Amino acid sequence: MSKLAYEIKKLECLPFDRRVVERNLTSGAVTRKAYDKHVKGLKDLVDASEEFQVTFGPEEDEAQTEDSAEDEAAEDEAASA
Repeated sequence: MSKLAYEIKKLECLPFDRRVVERNLTSGAVTRKAYDKHVKGLKDLVDASEEFQVTFGPEEDEAQTEDSAEDEAAEDEAASA
């Protein structure tokens, strides 16, 4: 048998992962008491955070309007030529 060029690792299931904690609470895999203890034990990382702003491009409607105006101008040029 050939040796793998990489090792496949089994992903560790994190019982308090916010993506699955509700399912784990419902199924009984995690108790509410254990979950509350975990949440209370989390560190407050507000001092380690950094504020930033996200700016998006023009709204889709505005972009379509600009494209339509350019198309109309090109059509007018073609018609007058």
